[in-house]
Amino acid sequence: MMSEGNWQGRATWLQKIVRWFWRRASLAPLTDSGMTAAQDKIVRLTALSPPLSQQTPARARRSYRLLDEAFTIDRLALAKVSSHSFDGRNGAVGVRTYHSQQAAQSQNNAGLVYFHGGGCVIGDLDTHDRFCRVIAHQTDMVVISVDYHLAPEHCFPAAIEDAIEGWNWSLDNAVSLNIDVNRLGVGGDSAGGYLSVSVCHQALAPTLSVVPKALPNFQWLIYPWVDCRMTSESSRRCVSDMLLTRDTMTYFAGLFFGAEDDPLDPTVSPVLATSFAGLPPTYVATAGFDPLEDEGKLYAQQLREAGCRVSEDFFAHVMHGFIGMGGVCPLSRRHIETLLNQLVALAGDEMDHSKAQW
Repeated sequence: MMSEGNWQGRATWLQKIVRWFWRRASLAPLTDSGMTAAQDKIVRLTALSPPLSQQTPARARRSYRLLDEAFTIDRLALAKVSSHSFDGRNGAVGVRTYHSQQAAQSQNNAGLVYFHGGGCVIGDLDTHDRFCRVIAHQTDMVVISVDYHLAPEHCFPAAIEDAIEGWNWSLDNAVSLNIDVNRLGVGGDSAGGYLSVSVCHQALAPTLSVVPKALPNFQWLIYPWVDCRMTSESSRRCVSDMLLTRDTMTYFAGLFFGAEDDPLDPTVSPVLATSFAGLPPTYVATAGFDPLEDEGKLYAQQLREAGCRVSEDFFAHVMHGFIGMGGVCPLSRRHIETLLNQLVALAGDEMDHSKAQW
């Protein structure tokens, strides 16, 4: 096993290489495919190693962590970052909370329970630490990041159960965390969006033995995974030359779901729910180079048709995973700012634009 020192050394080396490439990739021009030149460089660089779908889960997790170290934004200092844990149905679940200076000194802050992406197979608190820090720093919301169990060690529905229990833990500890429970919601990217949606749907129509204690006040979804049939046009189109492909999604699904888990089951594929009425205000972001593009748009449409409050953005020139590219792709940083503005609006606040650039 690679030591932490060697790991950090490789991460620093890769970050330097990536940023060297980026300085030579102009922001303005797009490639023939419509992707920014900076992202095209990222794809070319990651293509030097085997795709995730050909790696073992353990190696895929190391690769994902290395990519995060190389591409993402710098780590921001916060007033308070704390580690917690609780005993859940599937074992101990880690939690990390983030407070800006204002949130640490104030009561009744808005809060976000965040679930990281990674297909329920890769990713952890550390891969999304810097993104959670930016959320807390820029919005002054309290961020609660949940380290749910991963497949194949813990298969469906373990991650959903952990997410529900993480939500319930956040409700139970809201006062001590300076959170107003009436302004506490859920959010996440990719598989984290899947878990956010699952918490909300289970609150209204439970099918699992672990039940949310309350419906989240909002859901903030970044290129969410909500349809496990993988039959959409974007799923068929996105087969190469991007970080997430159809093969990668098939790999994740094969590790997370068992043979008995039917993609037509609404608990597996939330877009197949019989009703969307009563779901909370929702923001959905989708990306142009993403096999999950169509299902995210479909979910937003389903909510809108059910009378739910929905806002959405389609970012045509970025890939799935762009929230982890803010250190090398200026367009990704701009889109992250849009995401944060939308999050603050969901919580009923306004962004403080006087803050220094992150």
